[in-house]
Amino acid sequence: LIRAAAARAPEDPVCQVILGRWLMTRIFNEDQVTKPSEESRRLARTHGMEARAAFDQAVAVAPADIDARIQRMIFHWMRSCGSCGLPEEDEFTASKPRDSFNVAILRGYVLPDLRKAIQLAPDDFRLIALRTWVTVICEHSSSDESRDGMSESARREAVSGLENLRRLAMSSSSPARSAAIYEVMAMIQITTLRDSAGAAENAALALVMQPERPKAWAVRAAALEESGQTDELIDFLERTLQRTNTVTVRLIRAKVADRSGRPAIAREQVNAAQRLNPDDLRARACDIALRLREPASPEEITRIGESIQDSLGRLGTWEPTSDRPVLSENLGVAVAVHYAFAGEWKQAREVLETVSARHPDSEYIRQISAILAVDPER
Repeated sequence: LIRAAAARAPEDPVCQVILGRWLMTRIFNEDQVTKPSEESRRLARTHGMEARAAFDQAVAVAPADIDARIQRMIFHWMRSCGSCGLPEEDEFTASKPRDSFNVAILRGYVLPDLRKAIQLAPDDFRLIALRTWVTVICEHSSSDESRDGMSESARREAVSGLENLRRLAMSSSSPARSAAIYEVMAMIQITTLRDSAGAAENAALALVMQPERPKAWAVRAAALEESGQTDELIDFLERTLQRTNTVTVRLIRAKVADRSGRPAIAREQVNAAQRLNPDDLRARACDIALRLREPASPEEITRIGESIQDSLGRLGTWEPTSDRPVLSENLGVAVAVHYAFAGEWKQAREVLETVSARHPDSEYIRQISAILAVDPER
């Protein structure tokens, strides 16, 4: 029906956009993701080419339609991530040998639609923030000169984008809108500029204007921790707990206490988190980590092992999915340490090798590996 509507109304951008979006859902069909086959890959490529044609048609017939621009931009964004079933190379990416495939897509397809969308909606801070981020990625990848891991041209783009966002925030009469802008500024600062102090400041401004902003809260906590402002972070978390008693806040408070050498407070916070939600896997993982540090009887080691296995069994259905990689890493390490405490060193090393292959950049796993590599008699 959607295809028929798009065919009957080729000049209607709405029909074309709906067709493109429907095709994208087909590309991400669960069977194609979890059970890839030659046929499913062929269907994904077919759907990808059809979706691309639909979005191109929508923009062609309605170049001033901001939704058509944004939907096409999203399509190519997903394509830059290796999705949408399209072949990697096309006439543009092949002409940009200096760029990686994903950067060539961002530069050739995502940025042009972003710039046009901003012309159509110059006060949309979300588009300005996204353009800043994408431009930084492109500029950094094409520059040979860098400072602190970031090219000078990319840094200039980030600073310029932040200035534009600040002007929008200061000129807005809506506290909620200003808070949202300061929040996104803080996210850009901590992820691209590595400016922890600036991120903490803007996140604080967002929270003053609108206290219930979870992203601003998370950025401020991360920025204070990253900059080593432990006392300020503890004060911030304690004040937050007076207003919002959540598992997330309790666990961050536990982590800060643990890193500052206050194990009793860490245990108290983890217990409080588990009382709030006994089924929260993040709280379980923290509880397991603390229990593995404490002297334990053989019976307690067995109980810890049962808790680990139960948590691993629940991991596949845990939401949000963004937490799964960290939980997988932490629980995998817990399995290895559990084997070591049980005296099964060979199994401990084998498990850790498997976990390390899944998380090759983890400094935490490297440290545990170094410990397990030591002769157990020592």
